[in-house]
Amino acid sequence: MLVNDELEIGLIVVENPGNHPGIMHLMASASHPKYFPNGIIESVVGTGHSLEDQANTALDNYINSTFVTIMDSFSDSHNPDLDFMTIVNDKEVLWHPKLGTLTVQGQWIKYPEGEPFFDLLKDKIHNQLTTNKINWLKIYISKRAEGEIIGECLFNNIPWEVASNEIFNYAKTWKMTDEFHGLKQFIMFRRCDGYDEVNG
Repeated sequence: MLVNDELEIGLIVVENPGNHPGIMHLMASASHPKYFPNGIIESVVGTGHSLEDQANTALDNYINSTFVTIMDSFSDSHNPDLDFMTIVNDKEVLWHPKLGTLTVQGQWIKYPEGEPFFDLLKDKIHNQLTTNKINWLKIYISKRAEGEIIGECLFNNIPWEVASNEIFNYAKTWKMTDEFHGLKQFIMFRRCDGYDEVNG
């Protein structure tokens, strides 16, 4: 599927015999010939009594967690409170973070406030950003009541160990109120158009 003649969206249902019959596992890829030709890969699940319901909830999950943020990255709109500056090739560059919705899993007595992932990683992201117009960050972390923590942090599809350590340490501080807690977020970083014009 093509969006605006450039953004290509691909969807694949992942067959897993171990899945509950009410769950659909969907892999989604968004690729752009200039900004992310190798694609932004996302894994989502849908639930329901029918295949149609499962597909619809999986697509809703993808649209709300990832697709809307990807589309927002093509706009130079921004939140000044989140913007930050870096030096790229000896030039100042202003970046506009585009924060996707923080998806919460499990029954929390009190949900995390603000933007916990961005606050944890904003000072470390400066050294990760490439010269590309658009960079992205995918974060997932979960914890079970017995203490098991599972997660990943991918920057431009590549595992980012420093960030993974940060979010694992963050999950260790959670006070469990249920058998399972999880957090997931997708973030884009767009280089400011104005600074491109000024700095060439």
